[in-house]
Amino acid sequence: MRRIFLLLVSVIFLAGMLYIGTPSTVLASGVTYYVDSVNGNDNNNGTSPAAAWRTLGKVNGSSFSPGDSILFKGGCFWSGSLIVPSSGNAANQIVFGSYGTGRAMIDGGNYARTVDISGKEYITVRDLEITNSHPNDWNTTLRCGIYADATSSGIAHNLIIDNCVIHNVDGVYSFYDIGNGITRFQNGAIYITYTGNNGYLSPDNHWDGITIQNCNIYDCSETGIQTNEGSAEVLIHPYNTNVVVRDTTISNNSSDGITLLFCDGPVVQNVLCYDAGRLTQDDSAICLVGIWAVASNDAVFRNCEVARTRYIQNDGTAFDLDWGEGGTFLHEYNYTHGNEGGFQDNCLFVGPGSPDFVKCVCRYNVSVDDGDYVIAHDVGDWDWEMYNNVFYRSSGSMGMGYLSQSVKYTNNIFYFQTSPNWGNCTYDNNCYYPIPANPNDAHAVTGDPKLVNPGVVGDGMSYAANYSIQAGSSCYNAGTLILDNGGKDFLGNAVSYGGAADIGAFELQSGPFGIPAMINDDNSGITYAGGYFYDSNSRGVGDYHDDVHASQTANTYFEYTFNGTGVDYITEKNSDQGNVDIYIDGVYQTTVNCYNAIRMAQQTVYSKTGMISGQHTIKGVKNSGQWLVLDALRIYRYAEDFSNGLNAWTQTTGTATVAVENGELSVASNGTGNVVIDNNSPNTADGIYTVTVKPDGYSRCGIALRYSSSTSYCVIAYNINNEWIWWNGSGQSGTVTTSGPSMAAGSTHILKVQYAGTTFTLWLDGSQFYNGTLSSMPVTAGKTGVINWNNAHTHFDNIRLE
Repeated sequence: MRRIFLLLVSVIFLAGMLYIGTPSTVLASGVTYYVDSVNGNDNNNGTSPAAAWRTLGKVNGSSFSPGDSILFKGGCFWSGSLIVPSSGNAANQIVFGSYGTGRAMIDGGNYARTVDISGKEYITVRDLEITNSHPNDWNTTLRCGIYADATSSGIAHNLIIDNCVIHNVDGVYSFYDIGNGITRFQNGAIYITYTGNNGYLSPDNHWDGITIQNCNIYDCSETGIQTNEGSAEVLIHPYNTNVVVRDTTISNNSSDGITLLFCDGPVVQNVLCYDAGRLTQDDSAICLVGIWAVASNDAVFRNCEVARTRYIQNDGTAFDLDWGEGGTFLHEYNYTHGNEGGFQDNCLFVGPGSPDFVKCVCRYNVSVDDGDYVIAHDVGDWDWEMYNNVFYRSSGSMGMGYLSQSVKYTNNIFYFQTSPNWGNCTYDNNCYYPIPANPNDAHAVTGDPKLVNPGVVGDGMSYAANYSIQAGSSCYNAGTLILDNGGKDFLGNAVSYGGAADIGAFELQSGPFGIPAMINDDNSGITYAGGYFYDSNSRGVGDYHDDVHASQTANTYFEYTFNGTGVDYITEKNSDQGNVDIYIDGVYQTTVNCYNAIRMAQQTVYSKTGMISGQHTIKGVKNSGQWLVLDALRIYRYAEDFSNGLNAWTQTTGTATVAVENGELSVASNGTGNVVIDNNSPNTADGIYTVTVKPDGYSRCGIALRYSSSTSYCVIAYNINNEWIWWNGSGQSGTVTTSGPSMAAGSTHILKVQYAGTTFTLWLDGSQFYNGTLSSMPVTAGKTGVINWNNAHTHFDNIRLE
């Protein structure tokens, strides 16, 4: 993306057109002021709806104190500029919003900025509808819906934009200079800049705290959300801190969706970005991207959907890394589709380059019918980790677009119809289907991944689940171990479950123990009480199984009793929902907020894990809002992470010291053989046992299965020198293999054992090393535990039964 010199000009535009009211007497602190464009009067005191003010000029010409709220009547309309006249403080924001029914609407009229927050801080703008419509004057004049500028040196604090609808803001979308240095990088539906300190951001001169949330931005002839600085020089100034954009939709505009310049650690999450560049009237809006950062450090783009970004001359991708980036960029749990240029762009080489860049990590993303490239451009040698993603094309393929070996593809599904040019990138343990294996991938998987509904695409994050794997998939437990992998898949389920991660963005959810079981809202075991519940089917909004149960009656509730160690409450979030009180086993736990400005399906709003394995009951009671909605419950059958201490873990043989240290089970042997059992674990005859093991010193350690008595249980354990052994409680023992993998002292390993009757299959760190019959093992169902001996000191964690 050739965005260098034009990018940074951020002039203070059209100041002469703005009405700046002269502040009058300072008003009382903590007061709510009302403005009504129909029945108000500026001679009123403004402190009640019956004594409301009338005009923007009255608000602009007043002074307010921290804690004040200035509320415009919902359904009323104003034309002009709301110019924020006062700042809040660290204890109290000044709030500008709506009251009554619906949102108040402000159109900029002849003013460049509909809401102007210049030189002010600790400001909240919420619940307003904002436009700046000039349908016959596109791409000629800089205009903003909400404009914020730190005009003085120092740190500007805490700007919040919440639950606003911003549309038809008709400014400049051209990448090129249209005259007087004007480009699209100087305006936006929401535009935040810094002209203090001569326009130079620095550690002592920047914004700290920008939150944009629950907004809907559409039909604007410019960028949706943009940050910048006032200097026209090409400088790397990643200093704006605590920048968050979340739970927001941006659609059908003429330019980029989100452009974040000069930010340190910005987070963009739960954002929907549709049709960036779709409204442009000519080809001057080149180099479009859905969501991207420039001259920023450690950006996180998470749980976002980006679709149908236009390709005009360059880019056209869902995401982009551009010049001046530093640190580690993280793109995770995103769903992209139909972006004409592809999934991601790399322009780190442009302009001054990116001397402080460390790497980009892309994990657990789903790309469906994106255009040309997985990573566009191939200049330079930059570290890229691409793992556990799904790249699907219904025709043709995507180019890797990057020829450096420093780009590493691992555990990805490449579901292409033709083979691409794989280039010189590094490949390991990827699935290729239905195309032949990449010859450069030594551990390629080529069987059918058995995606749920390949080829199905639509708007809404829930569509990504069509690219999860099913039983019989070649990708199940076929992934290689990746440390520091975030611990969760696209849907938030634990990864590396069963000893090895699955290939792709979704960890297969099946089996009676250890893996979450989904309980749909129509399950006969769920009780609905306290009032009438609607059973709503074929909703088409992305719900689990496309249905929900919902009630409008106050204090109605759902209740479900289950056996397990944890539960998630999954629902929709929407503007007509409110709070739900959650109870576990009859005890109040918390109140969860199900409100969101736009509908979001399959949202996990409550999760509780680590409970004692056994019978539990979850209850959700309608507290507020129009609807109580249940989509599904996710039940965790058996899992132990020792977050609640030892619970019922008991030493049955030996004299070891058993304790919980740093959230792990510590078993320190004094020379004896020590079997430690969880008496709360289910009695299991056949299953899959997984545990994280860290031996310190002697490595002699392993797992205990089917413990029914001190003389009837199974042990699988590592001895020394690559020897794995078995024994049972009746005194019999033997060798499993003498050529297995080493479980080195001081290292962390994932041990997985699948057992059915006397057939055992063993994996260490994702690699299978044994499958065979151990005929002397008892087959009676029993409890689960761990073992070590001979002065070994071992830490165990993350135990799962499947």
